[in-house]
Amino acid sequence: MLDVPTQEMEKVMGEVSKWKNDAAAKDAELKKMKEEVVVEVRKLQAALEESEAARGEAVRHLADIRNDLDRMEAEKQRAINTLERLEAEDAQAKEEEKANIVVVEHQGGFDHAIRLVKYHFPDFDTSIFDMEIDVHKGQLMKIIDMLDDDE
Repeated sequence: MLDVPTQEMEKVMGEVSKWKNDAAAKDAELKKMKEEVVVEVRKLQAALEESEAARGEAVRHLADIRNDLDRMEAEKQRAINTLERLEAEDAQAKEEEKANIVVVEHQGGFDHAIRLVKYHFPDFDTSIFDMEIDVHKGQLMKIIDMLDDDE
């Protein structure tokens, strides 16, 4: 009867040995899978770091673009202001030019009248005449003062 337990024992030992071999194989398989996961995690971490670096660079680039846009908007506004100022100065210069043309024309007419008076009345003193003075409300006044008096 001792033989039976020994046979059973050998059978059990064979199964235990098989389980040990299976366990060792599964352990090796798990170890390999763990190493693969570790490698994949490291790749993902590296990719994440690259992505974060690229994101940081993109954020800095976006900030630079926004700063450039703000600077360009300010330059545009300065250019618009300069253009408006120059257009106003141009309009004022044109008005002054028109006024000067009127003054020159009046001066020419005034000088023409004085020449005629001197021609027809050579002894007459024409120095009393002044183009900038006119009769206003019965008095001699400078034309500029007449304009102020009418307001």
